[in-house]
Amino acid sequence: MKIENWITNTNAVRAWMSNELKDDGVKATLSNILDMANEQSSEDFLSSMWTAIRNIAGHLDGFPKARVGQPSVLSQEGQANVANVASLVRGAFASIGENHDILLKVILPHGRTGGEFESWSAYCDHMASTAESNMLSAVKENRWNAEEDILTCQAPLTKAEKDALKEEGGIAQEE
Repeated sequence: MKIENWITNTNAVRAWMSNELKDDGVKATLSNILDMANEQSSEDFLSSMWTAIRNIAGHLDGFPKARVGQPSVLSQEGQANVANVASLVRGAFASIGENHDILLKVILPHGRTGGEFESWSAYCDHMASTAESNMLSAVKENRWNAEEDILTCQAPLTKAEKDALKEEGGIAQEE
């Protein structure tokens, strides 16, 4: 495993551990593996440690999945910030302790998906994914610098604000 991938993946795991993981035994085991691996620089060793982490915690709710496909446009710090906020959002929804059955009947997946969320955990995952998508959109639209605190993120313009800017010549017509 490349060192950059190790850092990215373990930053997400550390955020998940601090915000969501409740099992102290698993937390201690993962912390020990992370500490031991951070003292090594061998890519083979890091691959083995990542496999161990996945085998121990990969089945637990909210465990961050490794990114597949093209590399992120964000820096490692930005990726860590996004992962941390997504983990906080998931944890915030997971902490809602009552009436899951009622909420799952009235809060439905978007559009073509149809049906309902299969579990409260699936809904929490959906909300974390939505938060992550919103943060990535904010970076692409220059409304947020991912290295900064999420509270510096600006909301997208409303349709009325976009129309007003178009009339003033402030933004190009959307295609």
